Amino acid sequence: MDNAGDSNAIVECGFGFLKIPQTRKKPRDQRWTIMSDRCIPISGQLSLLELVGGVVDRVKLVDHVGLIYRLPAEVISRKIKVYRDYGIQAFPGGIPFEIAFLQGRVDEYFQQVKKLGFHGVEVSSDCIPPIPTKERFRLIALAHSMGLEVFTEVGYKVVGDKFGKDALSAEAAIETIRADMKAGACKVTVENNELLSYMQNKDATTLKTIADAIGLEHLLFEIGGGGVAHRDIAKWLFQEFGPEINVENVEVDQVVHTEAMRHGLSRAVDFCFFAEGMRVTA
Repeated sequence: MDNAGDSNAIVECGFGFLKIPQTRKKPRDQRWTIMSDRCIPISGQLSLLELVGGVVDRVKLVDHVGLIYRLPAEVISRKIKVYRDYGIQAFPGGIPFEIAFLQGRVDEYFQQVKKLGFHGVEVSSDCIPPIPTKERFRLIALAHSMGLEVFTEVGYKVVGDKFGKDALSAEAAIETIRADMKAGACKVTVENNELLSYMQNKDATTLKTIADAIGLEHLLFEIGGGGVAHRDIAKWLFQEFGPEINVENVEVDQVVHTEAMRHGLSRAVDFCFFAEGMRVTA
């Protein structure tokens, strides 16, 4: 791999003499940006990563039909390798896992995830009834024992009769996250719908209680994929928790904007760099 694929290669920036707060280099355990890949062509991956390879930490492949039915295994493996060459690990979205669970083929599914070259896997129950607790922990532990990064979730997506459900309590979230991590989960996602509920109710206290108990480095915040504009939730979270949070479901066209928000150099966060960041860099 040459420097074109090295997201941390030393480069001379166009305006490097101007100072802004520094971003820790990859690999990092916090400040993750997880991008959603909705069937980006391999040529498109190469073009995109040439410019944003240093920003993206993980990629979730969310073309569920493509993964299950349409894309040849060889193409999926090639896509994964392109990301890996830029220091980015990939994992499939949770829907194929849920189908595998319903069809009693989770062990086979995990094996194929490894065979294709994925680095991680998502254990979720968005569109299926909750997995019995003992079985959920067994599956998390199984994936972990196979060397996979395991991602789990707390909260609900807007699906069927789950719509309008009260926001998850801090106590319930903490209990679930701790149990998932004990079983082998590396990070746990707070669902977009839960974040929306907290934001609309102006309830940052519940999330802060969860973060204080668990540690921000272990949490993912699903800022995309829900029924509210990406920048609204992202702005609220960055204001409440700062730029070092881990964010997930970031669409390709929002990767650069999300990084600008982290640095306070976006209209969406009122260009707060000029009030806050200048003090850091002075």
